[in-house]
Amino acid sequence: MQRSRGLGGSGSLLSVPMSGRLLGVLAFVVVGLTTLRWVSLIRAVAIPRDRTLLYGFFGVGAFFGLLALLNQPGWIGGGLALAALMVGTLMPVLRLWSGQAHLETTVPLGATVPPFSALADNGRTFESMRLAGKPYLLKFFRGHW
Repeated sequence: MQRSRGLGGSGSLLSVPMSGRLLGVLAFVVVGLTTLRWVSLIRAVAIPRDRTLLYGFFGVGAFFGLLALLNQPGWIGGGLALAALMVGTLMPVLRLWSGQAHLETTVPLGATVPPFSALADNGRTFESMRLAGKPYLLKFFRGHW
């Protein structure tokens, strides 16, 4: 006689049988949708200051992935669960290790930009003083982990 395994005990509200494969798919969907949302925010340069909700969804997906791996998910569910576990833990871990400071040092529109130099994408050094007296739009891109 086979016993059905659920998320809770026999008298619990969570006693609905939940297969490892289904949990793996669920984990993958949660992490996949969260990743798509993250990428869309990056492309729109609209990453919110408080990213707790995004990291929370990554964590939930990783947790579901771990649960799936513990519930004999099979090959398909196991692969999806493992992918969700890896991506779901990668984003919060990268944020913890990044060490990026959240500074409010911005230059108001129309104000003079302080002189600086930086390495351009072609490998040459860019000097801001070369733009003096000309109208320009200066936009910086950096990783937001």
